[in-house]
Amino acid sequence: MVGRTLWVAGLVLLLCTQQLSASAVTGTLRGVDPALAERYTSKGSSFKCFDGSKSMPHKRINDNYCDCIDGSDEPGSSACWNGRFYCRNRGYEPKVVNSSMVDDGICDCCDGTDEQPGKCMDTCLEAGAAARAELKARTAAAVAGARVRDGYIKRAKIARAEWDAHLKRVDMKHAEQKKKADAAKAKKEAVEAAEKQEREVREAREKVEREEREKAQKEAEAAKQLEESKLSKVEPQDSDSVTSVASSGADQAGAVDTQNLADEVAAASKAANEVAQQQQQEQAAGQAQELDPDEEAKQRLAQWVHSSDEPPVEGAGEGAEEATTAGGDESAAPEAQDDDVEYVGEEDGEEILIHPNEPAPSWWSKGKAWVLSKLQRAPSSSPPEDAETAARTAIKAAFTKEQNKLTELEREKQELERKLGLDLGPEGAFMPLIDRCIEANVDKYTYSVCPFKDAHQKDGGAQTKLGGWSGWESNGSVMSFTNGQGCWNGPARSITVTVVCGQDEALMNVLEPNRCEYIATMTTPAACTPAVLSALQGDITRGEQDVLDHTEL
Repeated sequence: MVGRTLWVAGLVLLLCTQQLSASAVTGTLRGVDPALAERYTSKGSSFKCFDGSKSMPHKRINDNYCDCIDGSDEPGSSACWNGRFYCRNRGYEPKVVNSSMVDDGICDCCDGTDEQPGKCMDTCLEAGAAARAELKARTAAAVAGARVRDGYIKRAKIARAEWDAHLKRVDMKHAEQKKKADAAKAKKEAVEAAEKQEREVREAREKVEREEREKAQKEAEAAKQLEESKLSKVEPQDSDSVTSVASSGADQAGAVDTQNLADEVAAASKAANEVAQQQQQEQAAGQAQELDPDEEAKQRLAQWVHSSDEPPVEGAGEGAEEATTAGGDESAAPEAQDDDVEYVGEEDGEEILIHPNEPAPSWWSKGKAWVLSKLQRAPSSSPPEDAETAARTAIKAAFTKEQNKLTELEREKQELERKLGLDLGPEGAFMPLIDRCIEANVDKYTYSVCPFKDAHQKDGGAQTKLGGWSGWESNGSVMSFTNGQGCWNGPARSITVTVVCGQDEALMNVLEPNRCEYIATMTTPAACTPAVLSALQGDITRGEQDVLDHTEL
């Protein structure tokens, strides 16, 4: 019985010893990260390098000789160039340093574990006090931000409901306005079609008038050349005979070409009458249309030619008689020679000039010139401003008005659809940041970030676009703005903004780590999620526990 009791006691002692030995392996290993402690426990009879390159007895861990290529066998010495030393730093923040900093005579860990015992003082409580105060301040701000976030969420729900209702109203208005705009467009197109037809008729009429003028001018020039050719064949003997011959030649030319002139004038008169008739048809029924003075003059001349009467040219008779009557009053000759030119007739302020050294024109040539001058002076026909023109103008203005209303409704509809389609974060908490811009002054620049829209860099009056909204990154914690203004011989500008929990909105830490690639941090209550608040409160609890543990030590 006694022997059995001793055997049981020995077994218990052995188990306890093994348990203590296992604890000692992990508890006394210098520089081991608690997260990796299991890999250093006695699993089997050997330790395996983290990269799997080799295995070795546990006693070779921290023996100041680097056996593993990855340096995992020497977490607490400086034997391996790539080793990592873990500072527990109870009462403050844990820290990992390069193994080359171990036992170098410099205290890198606040608990002094990176140097031999007694070399460094434990200052973690003092260092942790400031960190704990800052952590508590952050937590308090997060609590306040969480309350603001709750308000943001309520506003987001209300806003979304309003956007939905507003979009339905806009859709109805848009449908009604489109009908009005389409009707106004149809009227406008009808007016434009009528104007096009009238323009084509007017251009055709102007073409006919232009061709008639050109034809009359060419025929007048040809007649003049013919007359001059006939006169040049007559040999002058004395002044009386020259005058007689000129008169006789002119009369003969007039007799020969009178019918041609009549035909030409009749054709011009016919074209003018057609224009006048079309203008009369365009007027409102019952309105009196006064005959254009030039058109009336053309008709009067045509009537004169056909009836062989004198043309209605004031003073033309006297000039013609003096030019064609042989043996007339010679006392008038000196007076004609004293002047450079002789005025033989005028109409509407126009005078036909005859040089003394040139033969006097015949009746038909003067009439021809008179017709030509009238045709050249005849203005292009254009419809007068009347009630119909005013009505057409009103129809076009009505279309513009209705189309502008439709365009505004389309813009409003697109904006509402854009807002409803945005990812505004969990529970829509980022909704209040729509149409807002947060700015920060860094050096000589002012940076402006407008969530869900764009970001800019301002320098005085100049403004450079850093990018337009392209969406969220990193599970909704980073705002991305891309396709900004291009850099000289470089990429298009872009900026990423990390959002963190804060009591209010603020932009900070704006940097340009790479050319034309910017980063920044923005605090906002919208980021104060329950998970963030829980993590901060957990950090406070762990910090307080570290203080207790440190005190007990």
